[in-house]
Amino acid sequence: MMEPEPARSITPLIIVAARLEAIARHGAVGRSPLRHTGAAKYRATRPPPRLPKRGFALANTVTLTAVPEAELEGAVTGLTYTEAVEARNRYLTLRPDRRDWIQIVADRELAEVAP
Repeated sequence: MMEPEPARSITPLIIVAARLEAIARHGAVGRSPLRHTGAAKYRATRPPPRLPKRGFALANTVTLTAVPEAELEGAVTGLTYTEAVEARNRYLTLRPDRRDWIQIVADRELAEVAP
Protein backbone atom coordinates (compact mmCIF):
# COMPACT_ATOMS: atom_id res chain seq x y z
CA MET A 1 0.00 0.00 0.00
CA MET A 2 1.29 3.43 -0.97
CA GLU A 3 1.68 6.08 1.57
CA PRO A 4 0.03 9.44 0.82
CA GLU A 5 2.33 12.32 0.06
CA PRO A 6 2.79 14.78 2.86
CA ALA A 7 0.81 17.99 2.45
CA ARG A 8 2.90 20.82 1.07
CA SER A 9 2.50 24.36 2.07
CA ILE A 10 1.66 26.42 -1.03
CA THR A 11 2.42 30.08 -0.71
CA PRO A 12 1.09 32.48 -3.33
CA LEU A 13 3.58 34.24 -5.56
CA ILE A 14 3.59 37.93 -4.82
CA ILE A 15 4.91 40.24 -7.52
CA VAL A 16 5.66 43.80 -6.61
CA ALA A 17 4.48 46.39 -9.19
CA ALA A 18 8.02 47.66 -9.70
CA ARG A 19 9.19 44.16 -10.71
CA LEU A 20 6.15 43.40 -12.86
CA GLU A 21 7.25 45.74 -15.65
CA ALA A 22 10.71 44.22 -15.73
CA ILE A 23 9.26 40.69 -15.84
CA ALA A 24 6.70 41.57 -18.56
CA ARG A 25 9.36 43.03 -20.85
CA HIS A 26 11.00 39.64 -21.33
CA GLY A 27 7.93 37.43 -21.81
CA ALA A 28 5.58 36.97 -24.75
CA VAL A 29 3.77 40.17 -23.88
CA GLY A 30 7.00 42.15 -24.02
CA ARG A 31 7.92 40.78 -27.46
CA SER A 32 4.44 41.30 -28.97
CA PRO A 33 4.24 43.98 -31.68
CA LEU A 34 1.02 45.23 -30.09
CA ARG A 35 2.99 46.35 -27.04
CA HIS A 36 4.92 48.85 -29.15
CA THR A 37 2.11 50.30 -31.28
CA GLY A 38 0.54 52.39 -28.51
CA ALA A 39 -2.82 53.93 -29.41
CA ALA A 40 -2.41 52.81 -33.04
CA LYS A 41 -3.55 49.30 -32.11
CA TYR A 42 -7.08 50.66 -31.75
CA ARG A 43 -7.05 52.56 -35.04
CA ALA A 44 -8.97 51.22 -38.01
CA THR A 45 -6.83 49.91 -40.84
CA ARG A 46 -9.11 51.34 -43.51
CA PRO A 47 -11.72 54.07 -43.67
CA PRO A 48 -15.18 53.16 -42.39
CA PRO A 49 -17.79 52.16 -44.98
CA ARG A 50 -19.85 54.96 -46.45
CA LEU A 51 -23.48 54.29 -45.77
CA PRO A 52 -26.26 55.93 -47.74
CA LYS A 53 -28.19 58.57 -45.88
CA ARG A 54 -31.33 57.08 -44.46
CA GLY A 55 -34.52 58.85 -45.29
CA PHE A 56 -38.24 58.32 -45.53
CA ALA A 57 -40.77 58.95 -48.27
CA LEU A 58 -44.49 59.09 -48.88
CA ALA A 59 -45.51 56.24 -51.14
CA ASN A 60 -48.53 54.70 -52.77
CA THR A 61 -49.62 51.62 -50.75
CA VAL A 62 -50.17 49.48 -53.85
CA THR A 63 -47.29 50.37 -56.17
CA LEU A 64 -44.73 51.64 -53.61
CA THR A 65 -43.97 54.58 -55.89
CA ALA A 66 -43.38 58.02 -54.42
CA VAL A 67 -46.35 60.36 -54.23
CA PRO A 68 -45.98 62.92 -57.04
CA GLU A 69 -44.59 66.19 -55.67
CA ALA A 70 -47.26 68.07 -57.63
CA GLU A 71 -49.88 66.58 -55.31
CA LEU A 72 -48.04 67.79 -52.22
CA GLU A 73 -46.13 70.99 -51.61
CA GLY A 74 -42.50 70.20 -50.88
CA ALA A 75 -40.32 67.12 -51.12
CA VAL A 76 -41.73 63.64 -50.65
CA THR A 77 -38.45 61.70 -50.46
CA GLY A 78 -35.31 62.08 -48.35
CA LEU A 79 -37.31 63.21 -45.34
CA THR A 80 -36.73 62.51 -41.68
CA TYR A 81 -39.46 60.42 -40.13
CA THR A 82 -40.94 63.46 -38.39
CA GLU A 83 -40.98 65.41 -41.67
CA ALA A 84 -42.65 62.45 -43.38
CA VAL A 85 -45.39 62.32 -40.74
CA GLU A 86 -45.98 66.06 -41.12
CA ALA A 87 -46.07 65.76 -44.92
CA ARG A 88 -48.52 62.84 -44.70
CA ASN A 89 -50.76 64.84 -42.38
CA ARG A 90 -50.67 67.85 -44.75
CA TYR A 91 -51.50 65.57 -47.67
CA LEU A 92 -54.42 63.97 -45.81
CA THR A 93 -55.90 67.36 -44.93
CA LEU A 94 -55.94 68.13 -48.66
CA ARG A 95 -57.10 64.63 -49.73
CA PRO A 96 -58.84 62.82 -46.81
CA ASP A 97 -60.28 60.24 -49.22
CA ARG A 98 -56.73 58.94 -49.85
CA ARG A 99 -56.09 57.79 -46.24
CA ASP A 100 -55.72 54.14 -47.35
CA TRP A 101 -53.68 55.13 -50.41
CA ILE A 102 -50.62 56.71 -48.77
CA GLN A 103 -47.96 55.40 -46.40
CA ILE A 104 -44.53 56.27 -45.02
CA VAL A 105 -41.71 53.99 -46.17
CA ALA A 106 -37.91 54.08 -46.11
CA ASP A 107 -36.42 55.58 -49.28
CA ARG A 108 -34.72 52.29 -50.12
CA GLU A 109 -38.12 50.55 -50.29
CA LEU A 110 -39.49 52.72 -53.09
CA ALA A 111 -40.14 50.89 -56.34
CA GLU A 112 -38.00 51.91 -59.30
CA VAL A 113 -40.10 53.38 -62.08
CA ALA A 114 -38.90 53.00 -65.65
CA PRO A 115 -38.69 56.36 -67.48
